Amino acid sequence: MPLFSWALGRRGPRAPGKPWTERDVEAWFCRVAPADVRETLMRLEANGFTRVSMRGGQNEPFGNALIRLSSRDIDVVISRDRSQWALDFVLPDGTHFDLEVASAARRGWYSWEKVAWDSPSFPLQWPAAPWALEALLCANWLRSAPTAVAETRAAAAVRKKARWGA
Repeated sequence: MPLFSWALGRRGPRAPGKPWTERDVEAWFCRVAPADVRETLMRLEANGFTRVSMRGGQNEPFGNALIRLSSRDIDVVISRDRSQWALDFVLPDGTHFDLEVASAARRGWYSWEKVAWDSPSFPLQWPAAPWALEALLCANWLRSAPTAVAETRAAAAVRKKARWGA
């Protein structure tokens, strides 16, 4: 099943009328995305990533959106779900890692605390740290370091156990 399947199957807005084009989605994305998310998209494109799909927009439930970029051996998915932005890396075998876990593995930092899910608000971007440079560093690391995928899987397991006790 593709990552974020809610967005991949949509062809246009829920309301009757003219379907949204990729240009419409791009204009909406640039209007609502935080500056760091827009900078991340520009930086990825300037470094060889090309957009392969764009879905969502203003007429989607909650304004959800998804942009998928591709480069050799790795895809990057930037999504907006219920007003929160996220970035994921997708490997050719379908394995995916979010920016938080890939960044932690790249740095060798495997320490997480439980998330207070009853918090009244979550950050606009997840992770809340700046993405623009880190996303590019993680993408390059995941596709070139021989042990990067194994290290990132290990970091994901540590995070899961720390946060969920599983």
